[in-house]
Amino acid sequence: MSDSLYINGDWINGDGAELISCNPANNEVVWSGFAATDLQVEHAVFAARQAALSWEHLGFEERCKYVQKFETQLQDNQNALAKIIAEET
Repeated sequence: MSDSLYINGDWINGDGAELISCNPANNEVVWSGFAATDLQVEHAVFAARQAALSWEHLGFEERCKYVQKFETQLQDNQNALAKIIAEET
């Protein structure tokens, strides 16, 4: 899996240790990627704090639109998400 970190609106590769998730039933790799470095985590925390300030200034209706869009994306991808979760556990 490349571009496995979402930081400040961009998908990027982690520059830390490799992470591998395997299906415990057959040991097949479900996904792999790289962890964030300390610097990448600091960047992510800073970006999240800035985003929280913007989020705070949105009205309730606008926040609801974002939450509803997320709900739609979850529903549209529920089978794929369920399959990945099941394979990992």
